[in-house]
Amino acid sequence: MEDSNKKPVGIYKYKSCNLFSLTNALDLISEKYFVSEDFSELTHLKKIILPGIGNMTSFNKSNSKEITSKKIKTYTENGGMVYGICLGLQLLLDFSEEANANTLGVIKGKSILLKKEFDINLNVGFHKLDFTNKKLKNNLIKNLFKEIDENARFYFLHKYYCKIEDKGIQTINAKISGKSLPSLLMKENILGTQFHPELSKKNGLKFLSNFCNY
Repeated sequence: MEDSNKKPVGIYKYKSCNLFSLTNALDLISEKYFVSEDFSELTHLKKIILPGIGNMTSFNKSNSKEITSKKIKTYTENGGMVYGICLGLQLLLDFSEEANANTLGVIKGKSILLKKEFDINLNVGFHKLDFTNKKLKNNLIKNLFKEIDENARFYFLHKYYCKIEDKGIQTINAKISGKSLPSLLMKENILGTQFHPELSKKNGLKFLSNFCNY
């Protein structure tokens, strides 16, 4: 039975993002959501998603004053959870090579061109996550991957990757060109995935459902 008192998930709509795939996925799993271009309008909700697919340069030009690290910090310290997907994750770092500019600075690190480290220009396709480090399986991670096989593959589409410098971050990687690519990051009430759950078919829909119901 659907919980009529359950609050929707917030989706922060910034100029360069593509909402269709995410909202379509949430519709498929019957999860309620509320979309706003004003981050402050979403802070009464328990979870806010920063969608992926877009251009960092466009974000910096149009949204840099609307969403700030201070707003995110206040929201998460009051119990809210922020989830960044792909570009939404890279927004949370200190600096973006794509925009050649500082980003939100919630997580210490930079988004760097893939070809500098992985010898590929674009990472596109389905990849398995590496769960060999069992200490990463805290309660949130256990719940996010509930009823998802450890051999499940998730969809990636990006030219930049997250080079993390924050020692407080917990990370799950994927193997790309024989090297470890940070693919899920978590720190307190901040969650980020380089992969797109909304484009990852059955496993991605289950991941989104687990997130919405955690």
